[in-house]
Amino acid sequence: MNIIEVNKENCKEIFKKLYDGSAMTVTGIIMDELNQYIDVFKEKCELHDDFKIYHFTGKIYNDFYKMKDDNRYPADLDFISIELSDMDNYMGVRPMIRWFDDIVENDKSRNRKRCVY
Repeated sequence: MNIIEVNKENCKEIFKKLYDGSAMTVTGIIMDELNQYIDVFKEKCELHDDFKIYHFTGKIYNDFYKMKDDNRYPADLDFISIELSDMDNYMGVRPMIRWFDDIVENDKSRNRKRCVY
């Protein structure tokens, strides 16, 4: 397992890769429990030996995608993403995850449609 920290310098390249590949993403993961998640993913998704985990926070995501007001995630909220090419059965944990591109598109849509009362 290789954990790649997404930051201000590399987020454009990494977020494009995660978006284009519809990466498996967990929002609000407790990083102290990462190994337990990985054990489940290894069993259910058949992760490859050399898989990568991309870790980023709400702040990095919010700043990159220009999330506004109540559409912003808490700055310290943790996300992880794993590329589908790093596993054999990406549907193995479907109830636990979302696709990165779906998260982005839903958030961008809410940003555009934000109601002001």
